[in-house]
Amino acid sequence: MTTFLLAFAAMVILVAAMSIGVLLGGSRVKGSCGGVGNIPGLDKQCDCDNPCDLKQKAREAAAKRERETHFSA
Repeated sequence: MTTFLLAFAAMVILVAAMSIGVLLGGSRVKGSCGGVGNIPGLDKQCDCDNPCDLKQKAREAAAKRERETHFSA
C-alpha cells in the first residue's frame, strides 16, 4: 500500500508541476497538425502557420463569400 501511495503522490506532484508550468508559461496548449486532423471529412482546429490544402481552400472560399456579400450590400 505504501508503494501505491508513493506512486500516486509522485504522479500528483508531476501533474501539478506541469499544470503550473503551462499556466506560468503563457502559451496555449495545442496539438499537432497531424493525427486525427488528417482524416478526410473531419474538420480540424489547427493554428498551423501553413494549413493543409483543404483548410486553405475553405478559408479562401469563406473570404470570397465575405467579399461578395460585403460589396453586394
